Amino acid sequence: MNIVLKKNGIILLSVLLSLQFSKAASPVNYANPFWGWGTGNVSPAAMVPMGAVKLSPTMELNTEKNSGYYKGKPILGFTHTQTSGTGGAPRYGNLMVTPLFSINQTTKQAASYQNELASPGIYSTTLVNGNERIITDLTASHWVGIHHYTWQNVDSTANSVSVLLNLSFNHTRIKNGKPQTYTSDGEYRYNDNILSGSMDCLGGWGGACPYRLFFAIASTDALGILNESSSLEINKKYKIPTNAEGNSPELLRLNFPVSKAKTGIELRVAISYLSEADALNSLDTSKQLSFPQIVQKAQIAWSNYLDAVQIEGGDEADKVKFYSALRNTLIMPTNVSKHVKDFETDDEHFWDYYATWDLYRSSMPLYTLFYPNLQQKLIRSYLNIYKQKGWLPDAWIAGNYATVQGGSNADVVLADAIVKKLGGFDDRLALEAMLKNAEQPSDDPKVKGRFIQTKTNKGYRMSLSVKGSVSRAVEYAYNDYCIAQVANILKNKKIKKEYSKLSDQIFELYHPDYNMFWAKDANSNWQTDFSPVSKSTNISNDPYFYEGGSIIYSAWLPQNMQKYIQLSGGTDGYEKRLDSIFAKKYFKLTNEPEFILPYLYNYVGKHAKTLDALYQCDKLFGVDKNGLPGQDDSGAMSAWYVFRCLGFFPVAGQDLYLLGAPVFDKISFIKQNGALFTIERKNSGKSNKYVKQILLDGKALNRLWIRHSEILVANSITFEMTDVPSILF
Repeated sequence: MNIVLKKNGIILLSVLLSLQFSKAASPVNYANPFWGWGTGNVSPAAMVPMGAVKLSPTMELNTEKNSGYYKGKPILGFTHTQTSGTGGAPRYGNLMVTPLFSINQTTKQAASYQNELASPGIYSTTLVNGNERIITDLTASHWVGIHHYTWQNVDSTANSVSVLLNLSFNHTRIKNGKPQTYTSDGEYRYNDNILSGSMDCLGGWGGACPYRLFFAIASTDALGILNESSSLEINKKYKIPTNAEGNSPELLRLNFPVSKAKTGIELRVAISYLSEADALNSLDTSKQLSFPQIVQKAQIAWSNYLDAVQIEGGDEADKVKFYSALRNTLIMPTNVSKHVKDFETDDEHFWDYYATWDLYRSSMPLYTLFYPNLQQKLIRSYLNIYKQKGWLPDAWIAGNYATVQGGSNADVVLADAIVKKLGGFDDRLALEAMLKNAEQPSDDPKVKGRFIQTKTNKGYRMSLSVKGSVSRAVEYAYNDYCIAQVANILKNKKIKKEYSKLSDQIFELYHPDYNMFWAKDANSNWQTDFSPVSKSTNISNDPYFYEGGSIIYSAWLPQNMQKYIQLSGGTDGYEKRLDSIFAKKYFKLTNEPEFILPYLYNYVGKHAKTLDALYQCDKLFGVDKNGLPGQDDSGAMSAWYVFRCLGFFPVAGQDLYLLGAPVFDKISFIKQNGALFTIERKNSGKSNKYVKQILLDGKALNRLWIRHSEILVANSITFEMTDVPSILF
C-alpha cells in the first residue's frame, strides 16, 4: 500500500518516501489500517504501536462499531481514544475535534468526505460541503494527537473559520433514552493559549470501569477560544457537566483567520491518565517536532515491528493481509506505563487487556515468538497489577478489573512464557499469583479470581447459576495444569503433583453417553437438558458454555490428549468426532475456543485434513473491509491469521506448536537469542496443497508438531509440498 502524497494540502508528506528503505514495497506499506474494519470492528486510527492516543474519525449515529468508524457514514469529528475489534457496549471516543465549514456553521456537523487514505501512523481525508473542502491530515505520538486542516474554497463572506471541541463526547449506545457510556464530571481552564483540564468517564463492555482523562490542547494559529459564544476568561475554571442523561455536550470553538486556514492550521491534543501537568508536559515535548517529523517517527516505530518479519513469495493480496493482520495485533493492549495513577513508579503497565480470554490463545504466543521484549513487558504488567491490586487480571480496562469471560487465563499466559523460557520477570511471583487464583475465594469472581472457592473430590463443580459453568470448569482444569507445569519447572514437586491430579478431575464432567462434557448439580446428578450446541441464542449467556457449546469444548483436552483420544473411541473415533464438527458446520472460526480446531487432526496423524480445514478458513479472509471473518477481539483473530501464514499454531500454555503449512515461499524473523529463523515452502504451486515432508535444519521431522525450544536452537523448518494428500507419519 503505497503512500499517496497530497497535491492540494499544505503538508506534502514527502518525508514518507525516505521510509521506503529503497524498497518498492516495505512491510509498513503493505499494512492497511482499513483492513477488517467491517466485520472485524478494526480501528484505522493514526497511532504508534500500542499508543495511548488512537486518533480516528467518528461517524454519525454509529452504534454498531465500537471503534467509532463506519466507512460511508458522515464524519462527526475525530476522537483520540478507541478500542479495536471489540464487541459489546462501546467505550472511549474522548475529545472530539471537528473542523467546521465556513458556510452554515453549527454545533453538530456531519460531513461527507472523499480521498480517504491511511498508513500506519497516519490518517488522511478531505471533508466536502458543496465546493468547500477541508483537507485533513492526522498523526500521533504515544500521548499526543496532531491535527492539520487546510480549507479550500472558503465562503467569500467569511472572516474566520472554526474548529469545534466536544469535551464530553463518548462512543456510546442509547438505552431507554440514556447513553450507556458517558462523561460524569470534569473541568477545564484556558491559559497561555492552552486549554487544559480533566474529565471522569465510565461505561462500556465489562463494567463501568471509570477513569479520569487529563488533557491539554493547543494551537498557536487560533484567534481565540469561545464557550457559548463568549471568550473564555484566562485561568478561570469551567465545569464540564455530565451527559449521563443525554443532555447537551460541552462545546468550545476555536476561531482561525481565513488567510491562515487556507495555508493550513495545526492543533495538538495531549492526554494523560496521571495528571494535567503530565498532559501539559507531553504537549510541550511534542512541540519540538514538526508534523512531518512526527509522521516519520510514527512510521519508523511501525517499521521496527513490521520489519521484524520478512516474507517472500505469495501474491500482493496475501502480503497486504499478512502485514495488516500484524499491524492489528499491535493496536491493543495500550501502553500507559508511568502515565497512570497507582502505577506511575512501576516499570510497565498496560490497559485494555480486552480480554486475556481472547488474547492468550494467539496474540500472546505471537508476541513471545516475534516480540519477546514486548511480551516480557506485558507479563510484568500482569504481575504489577497482582502486586498492587491483589489479583491477576483477565479483562483489565481503564485501570479496573472487568468481566472474566472464562477461566483464570492469565495462568495460561504466565505458563506459556515460563515453559518457553521467556525470562524477564519473576517466575516465583507468577506461581504465587496463579495459586491465589486457584486457592483463595474471590469477593467478586465475575471480574477477578475464580467462581470455584474450594477444591473437593467431586472435581470442578460450581453452582449452576453461574453462566458458562461447564466451560469455566474445563478452563479451570487447564489453568490448574498450567500451575502444575510452572511448579514442575520451579521444582516444587508437591504443587506439581497436586495440580496435575486436580486437573484430571475434569473427567468427572465427561458424560459417558454423549462423550462430551456436561453439567452436574451439587449432588453429582447429570442435568437432563443435554444439547451439543449453545442452548441460548446469545452464546455469551448460555447456562453451561461460553461462546461455544459442548461439542466445541469437548473437541480436545490439551492437558491429557492421550487419555482423551482413548475416551473418544481411539484415533478413529477422535477423527470422526472432528469430522462431525466440520461436516455439520459446528465450526466457526469467529470464536476463540475454536481457533485450534483445524490443527487437532494432527493428534491422530491426519495432516491432510488439517490442511483441508485451513484452506477453507483461508476463504474467510479477504483484502477489504470484511478481510476478517468476525470481530478482531483486540487483534486475536489477526494473530490467528499470522500463525496460519507461518505454518503452525501454538498450544497456548505449552512449549508446543501444531504444524500446518506456510502460505509464503519464505518467512524469516529474528529469535529472542538474536539468530535468524526461516520457514520455507518448497515446490510451491496452487495444486501443491499438501505436505510431503517436513525438514528441521535439513533433517526429517517425523511428527506434526514442533517445540518452541527447538525453534530457538534451529535455523530453519522446510515444508516440501505435493499435490497428493499423504499420511506423513
